[in-house]
Amino acid sequence: MKHSPWKIGVVALTVLALTGCAGGGGAAPETDDGSTEPYTLGVALALTGPTASNVVVYREAAELAVEEINAAGGIDGVPLELAVEDTAGTADGGVTAMNKLINLGDVDFALVSASGPALAAQPAAAQAETVILCVGSVSPALLNLPYLYLNAVNLTRLVPSLADEMWDQGFRDIGFMGGADPFGEGAFGVLKPYWEELGGTIVSEQYYDSATGGDYSSQLLQIKSADPDFVFAVGVGEVLGNIVKQTRSAGIDVPMGGPLATGGLLAAAGADADGFQDVSMALDPELDSEAAVAFRDGFAAVSEQAPAWDSGSGYEAVYLYKSLVERAIEEGKDPRSGKVLNELIAGATFEDILQGGEVTFLPDHSVSRLIALRKVDNGDFVTEELIEPAE
Repeated sequence: MKHSPWKIGVVALTVLALTGCAGGGGAAPETDDGSTEPYTLGVALALTGPTASNVVVYREAAELAVEEINAAGGIDGVPLELAVEDTAGTADGGVTAMNKLINLGDVDFALVSASGPALAAQPAAAQAETVILCVGSVSPALLNLPYLYLNAVNLTRLVPSLADEMWDQGFRDIGFMGGADPFGEGAFGVLKPYWEELGGTIVSEQYYDSATGGDYSSQLLQIKSADPDFVFAVGVGEVLGNIVKQTRSAGIDVPMGGPLATGGLLAAAGADADGFQDVSMALDPELDSEAAVAFRDGFAAVSEQAPAWDSGSGYEAVYLYKSLVERAIEEGKDPRSGKVLNELIAGATFEDILQGGEVTFLPDHSVSRLIALRKVDNGDFVTEELIEPAE
């Protein structure tokens, strides 16, 4: 395997760390697959673009997990490195990033954030037998695709869970606002038939350009004129926060909610975020498992943001990769083969560092795990109820 320049520094650091811990500067130990080359985990994130501020937590969490793993001796004595590429949050960027990871990095497993880049990258990954694990990505379009898995509960189960709560609160007429992308369109594709089956009405359906963001006044004017009693907003991080803030500035004062809000909502919307309802994975700050405590303490030390479901999903994804490699070694299989890792991840379980217990991959390649109905109160997310996702 040839190392490209963007990996040399990481390789040197991880090898030095391991040999230093071993006490003497010798070579890294040979593993059962006969190689001392570091394991390379690909990471494709929107490091630039409108959602860049939101995905920085995935990178920070992944780097934290790698640091911990290498400090503890690596994977079966061999260091782990990250090969990071920028998708810019676009489909074209996803393809470019995946091709670089495959052709330059020779990766067999990659973490990818955002549904659009992941969908675009999937054909190349499947052809190269490289596994994609989507972190925090939930579009229904991601389901049942070869070599692609999700570590978050899908919109097909998140949206009905929130819709049931909205219905029980007495809302009937929804104004919808989402990006013209797999996340926004996927959310609406689930919401509309489910809401109408309950007996509700979608009074306005509006989309924005998720690649540019910015001014949402024209869409909000349409929503305001439709007189909804609830605005269902779908966006990533600070984009969602800006939508909420502009919604209030437009004089729309009805309750708002949507799936998978993050700290970016709070940062961008400020006091206007209060009352926003969401459904997501949620982190239990009192969970006392060794892995949960290590994540919370470690992430708090390296990030300006508080530990949350999004950073937690990036952290546990690295440890899932580690467990798959170790399992391959134990079973006498090639741990550097994407085909082998793809076989092992199907139906696999891993530790839930957010709420405790285990997370299980479903036949559609998404997961089953506890989710939370939350509301923003006084500038912070408050979990109102933990539930099993809607079937």
